[in-house]
Amino acid sequence: MRKLGLFLAVIVVVIGAWLLLVTFLPLGADTLVSAAQPTTNRDEALARWAVVQDRDDETIDPRCRSWSLLHDEPVETTVVLFHGYTNCPYQWRRLGEELYARGWNVIAPRLPRHGYADKLTSEQGEFTAEDLIAAADEAIDVAVGLSDEVVVGGISGGGSVAVWVAQNRPDVDRVVALAPEVNLGVIPSWFARQVANTFLVLPDIQVWWDLNKRESIPPDYGYPKFSTHAVAQLIRLGQATLEQAKASAPGVDDVLLTTNRNDQAVNIATVEDLVAAWREGGADATIYEWPEAMGLAHNMVDDVVNAEHFEEVYPILIELFTSGEGAAAEGEPGDALALSDR
Repeated sequence: MRKLGLFLAVIVVVIGAWLLLVTFLPLGADTLVSAAQPTTNRDEALARWAVVQDRDDETIDPRCRSWSLLHDEPVETTVVLFHGYTNCPYQWRRLGEELYARGWNVIAPRLPRHGYADKLTSEQGEFTAEDLIAAADEAIDVAVGLSDEVVVGGISGGGSVAVWVAQNRPDVDRVVALAPEVNLGVIPSWFARQVANTFLVLPDIQVWWDLNKRESIPPDYGYPKFSTHAVAQLIRLGQATLEQAKASAPGVDDVLLTTNRNDQAVNIATVEDLVAAWREGGADATIYEWPEAMGLAHNMVDDVVNAEHFEEVYPILIELFTSGEGAAAEGEPGDALALSDR
């Protein structure tokens, strides 16, 4: 009996020590800040963008290389599109082409450790939040040299990058974050820090997105597995941005985030906390909630994944990015664009 009591006492001490460690281990909100070096003209911007594209060698899936659609003459708006975690820039091709046709420049960078031809690479578990914000800074530094107005969009993990941009890059005019991974849906808001820090302390584990489909899960240009270290870095970035937002006003005044009651990957309460903090800081921060009746899953941008609903979703995506200016006529998305004041 005495041995059992001693064993239980040791367990309690170990769990208590672990909780203290993962609760007070800093997220790095004070260091996850911009190191912006914005370009000042088109020639400089194009030279910097060439450096980004030159990184994509034969190890990168040709579909997943950083790409851009740039007008020969100066235009008013450049949009930077950050792809989702385990996905790649190819997922933005349809929206990018549409925005280009409307007169915008489009830049879609490949995020660190993404887009490899080897879809089972373990390298995806090696990127950090610092790597993501460095890539964001680099792409935005290019964009500001190409036009007077810069719009930033992101989905999922790229949405985490986009909300960081909203907090840290005042030279951006508008941010649209689709299903941003500020926190995972299954993790209570109050426990996100502990989960992220626990994953980072433990060895990385790579898990099939779908154990039945394994490598056949669409899209075939994305990774069929996720990494616990990578997920932790995304949560860390989202939580650090929330911490920043509660301490200071955002850099970008015009911010729109989307939520979806059918999406189990995103913690909606945490997204609402972030928007509330931004509003308190004076920003025009808004939530668009996808109609539950649409039955959308997490990835609404990929027509491969979202084939059933894509034609219904697409005009709404256009309006979200363009604020309704020149929105596609089909489906009259303006009627469906109900913005939340939560």
